[in-house]
Amino acid sequence: MNTKRLFLLGMAVPLLVCWIVWAQGPPAKTPPAQPAAPKAAAPPPPAGPEKIRGTLVNQGGPLSRFFQAGYFQLQIDKYATDEEALALFTALKDGGQDLLLKKLWDLKQIGYVKVGGSMGYPIVFARSRQSEAGRIVRCLTNRPIAPAEFTRMSRSTDYPFGVIEIMFPAEGKGQGTLIPTAQVSLTASGTISVEAFGTIPVRLLDVTAESAKK
Repeated sequence: MNTKRLFLLGMAVPLLVCWIVWAQGPPAKTPPAQPAAPKAAAPPPPAGPEKIRGTLVNQGGPLSRFFQAGYFQLQIDKYATDEEALALFTALKDGGQDLLLKKLWDLKQIGYVKVGGSMGYPIVFARSRQSEAGRIVRCLTNRPIAPAEFTRMSRSTDYPFGVIEIMFPAEGKGQGTLIPTAQVSLTASGTISVEAFGTIPVRLLDVTAESAKK
């Protein structure tokens, strides 16, 4: 529908309403509609560091030989600002995931993720946003690439990111996914696309969040 047609339709609506009022007389007074009750919002993130814990369930794929289920811990000392998030989005838009990866290498560690009793791996970017469904936490980091991947010329080297997404509803515990080997790109419509390499995303269940000390 072009601009001209939109303008004409916009003119036709008030004219039609006036004709109905003139033919039927003044409308009966009706009580004003009551505003809908606002939906309960998910709790915002704490002002300081945040510790997120939950259960991790591997649904299959190459990682199943390492673990089936366990627990994870994610600590975020600082969430990214709008400006910091825009800078990474611009890097992806201008130079693809290669430039995005380079920018990530330049960032300082802002937290870590641990699976089971592992020592953990640094997180360099984290974002917390409110939505109608609840609070969404997203983390992005550059994953370590094993020498064997280069030796075998594996396609996995084209998937250099680790991605975490967790949804916290207004009530109850959160849930999400973890993609340990991911490729990030920008679609024609300008949305971010995340693709996993031969791995079904790991499910994160019974997720809770609380304030934490550095």
